[in-house]
Amino acid sequence: MINDWRDDLLKGKKPGFQSMPVLGNLRSGIKRLVRPSKNATEEERAAYEQDMKVYTGMVEKGASWDDIEKAIGKNVRGGSKLTPENQDYFTVREIDCRTNPENAKILHDLYADKDGKIRTIPVVFLSADWFENIPHGLECWSARERKFWSEYKRTRDAETGENGYCRICMEPVPLEKGKRLFGGRQSQERGPCRPEECKEYKNGTCKFKGYVQAVIPGTRGLGVWQIHSTSILSFLQMKSKLQLVGKATGRIQGLIDHATKKPIMYIRKVGDEEIHRFDVQQGEMKTAEQDLIYLEADIDFFSLMLAYEPQKVLERGNQAQALLAGNPIEEPAALPPAPEPERPVERPYTLKHEPPPTPVKEPPPPMTQTTAAGPEEFIPELEEFDDQGNRVDDDPGANLDENMEERSNPALESAVIRDHYKSEFGKCKDATAFRALSKEANQKIAEGKVLGDDKRELLAFAADTSARLRGEKAA
Repeated sequence: MINDWRDDLLKGKKPGFQSMPVLGNLRSGIKRLVRPSKNATEEERAAYEQDMKVYTGMVEKGASWDDIEKAIGKNVRGGSKLTPENQDYFTVREIDCRTNPENAKILHDLYADKDGKIRTIPVVFLSADWFENIPHGLECWSARERKFWSEYKRTRDAETGENGYCRICMEPVPLEKGKRLFGGRQSQERGPCRPEECKEYKNGTCKFKGYVQAVIPGTRGLGVWQIHSTSILSFLQMKSKLQLVGKATGRIQGLIDHATKKPIMYIRKVGDEEIHRFDVQQGEMKTAEQDLIYLEADIDFFSLMLAYEPQKVLERGNQAQALLAGNPIEEPAALPPAPEPERPVERPYTLKHEPPPTPVKEPPPPMTQTTAAGPEEFIPELEEFDDQGNRVDDDPGANLDENMEERSNPALESAVIRDHYKSEFGKCKDATAFRALSKEANQKIAEGKVLGDDKRELLAFAADTSARLRGEKAA
């Protein structure tokens, strides 16, 4: 059983996951014509030269790879004469644009290097869930359709009674002649998905596949662009970086540099990266070169954290509300210069008897818990004190309401509270901290300060955190 479906294969496919409307696809490489072998006959070499003329002409016209395969036909074994070839750049042609073919030219004009190749693309993600921005899974394709693929379903562990997910193998329902389909072709469960026991995975027909989906500035249309890849290493580093940004800012969707009005993150194609992979035939690890996709950010990371502090987000929201209401935005007054610290007076002499040290106030005794916390109970937070006996407030968001006394937008306040508690839940390391934080979050919800979608998103994130903590405890 899997406690968190997102942490399997990177991991997993979310039940009920819905993809976004797509404007087009950026490919990680091309398909090239297979060259004849050294032992090829003169007829085979002549056929290759003829196929190359057809291939080159159709590529220049922007034909699809399927159309090119149909034009040049099959090889003597009945297979394709084209083979995928990874490149150190992205490819996009008019045929790859679903709604507006001009987007191919727009992308090249905006983001191509001097040699006309696209290697770097700025992106803006639309989902707060990292998996929905880089969905992936295992897939097995035939010559015409997808035969099998991995998904996840909810399950309960028979021994522990804990809820979780298990990976299953899906297949399309067989078609029946003369029977109309309502709502498209349905799928059915084939059985558990176990790659180590699957013959399709062992013979290489079932592979890891996924794509990045995000908005690319400058393109025309309502939807996202997909960047496909079969590199599990690329998805591992993209996942870790999205989670890092989420912990630092409380969000990963819609991140824009407000000073330059440009996206913070971008996708970069890097060629000939050295990797270590397992050679199945030799049974040993080997070093190889591979073209990978990297997620990067052209910004000082600490500045990014400061820009998305709750108070900063609230200030930008209030300015936006004032602008939409037609009210002038007043520039904040400059802060007065900080007073210079007082320098200690240097004594030209030494006292014979130094005064006794200032007594330190004893901190009051901590709160004690009289009852054991059950699964639905919360442990009261213990007060902490410094050396001078003053109370230490470890939670910078505890006075969140005091920072928003002048607020006039409940929806904005709801979003700020949601982002704050999502960030704090992400930092939870044990069940005690989780229960205390859950109690605070439930109090905000009970007071009606977290609204609608924000409430559902916060509750879902809390449930994911609970599952993560249970998984870590079990491990």
